[in-house]
Amino acid sequence: MFGNFISEPSLGTSLYCLLGYIIIFSILYSKILSKPISYRHTPLFRKACYFIILIFILTHVMQGDFFQYLKIVKEYDFTIGAQNYGEDIYRVIIKFVNRNYFLFRLVVWGGAYYLFYCTANRLDIEPLYAIAFLFATHVITFAYARATLAMSIYFYGLSFLCKPKAGSIFVSYLWGVFLIFISSKFHNSAMIMMAMTIMLFVPIRKWSFIMVLCLIPLFSYVLKDYFYLMTLTLDSDSVLSAKVKGYSEGDFQIGISGYILNLFEYASFLLPFIICILKTFNKNIIRRVPKSLLRLLKVTTGLVLLAIVFYSFGTSFRTFFYRVLFMTMIPLAIIVPSLYKLNIITYKNYRICLISGVMFCITRYLYEFYALTTVM
Repeated sequence: MFGNFISEPSLGTSLYCLLGYIIIFSILYSKILSKPISYRHTPLFRKACYFIILIFILTHVMQGDFFQYLKIVKEYDFTIGAQNYGEDIYRVIIKFVNRNYFLFRLVVWGGAYYLFYCTANRLDIEPLYAIAFLFATHVITFAYARATLAMSIYFYGLSFLCKPKAGSIFVSYLWGVFLIFISSKFHNSAMIMMAMTIMLFVPIRKWSFIMVLCLIPLFSYVLKDYFYLMTLTLDSDSVLSAKVKGYSEGDFQIGISGYILNLFEYASFLLPFIICILKTFNKNIIRRVPKSLLRLLKVTTGLVLLAIVFYSFGTSFRTFFYRVLFMTMIPLAIIVPSLYKLNIITYKNYRICLISGVMFCITRYLYEFYALTTVM
């Protein structure tokens, strides 16, 4: 479907994303994000919002996996298989949708979108509000890469560990572990999230926090050697070797505009996290936070700390830094509205979290538009 009239980024595709984001965000802010979470909307309005956001995610024609997989899906050879560096499951999906790229995105990004809805619903936050917040702050990241599906599967599985069903705790744990394991089949980076699941068992104490601060850097150094080992010894697997080298030698935006863009991008994750941590880990406040939310926050903390450690390794590991940081996108879109609903973070705190994400999205869309004008 897309391949018939879109084959590469253009000013038109960039303008579509920019204007689409501004229009949809304006509607979401005036009707949802500026209202109390307890505000009730009509079923028709809710369905319309869900549908519009879904369509925008599916047609989010920015650089990233959109154009890469557009080519892969269109040129897939059923006899020999596509030259796809990704996981085998995506080849199965391509066959299932018979090289229809719209259906491919519907399965991958649409599936991730639906799983996020289910995760928010399981953790007792209004799904419409969580989805609106996710759209406003991180729609670019969500619609950018296929790793989003692995993240959505992982956090949906994690929700069964954070909040098992009453009366069927064992089944919930079993189902949660299964989903967490399956997430690695959709993107190898899910193995990092799987490792951070251990944070669920870390008690919230001063000594335990100090232990985490010590153990995560140690774990990171082990991963560092492991990644280098993969790069050096897996030359026979040219696909995997190239993938690892690509991660450790990732390209970054350069110049003043690039630095500003990166600053806004990282701030959109780190500012909400810092606000949530400072407001939550207080003896008087922490008792008001549901256990399920605390567990989710602990895993998020592990991911942020791991990302910071990767950042300290230098530029060769900068790609690992932002990829791990991006893994906090889904939990933060649930944690921030939840804490706001509980009156743990103030409206001012909430606006800071929201604005940090909106500033990044607007800046990123403008940067994309500017970059395309310079090459034409």
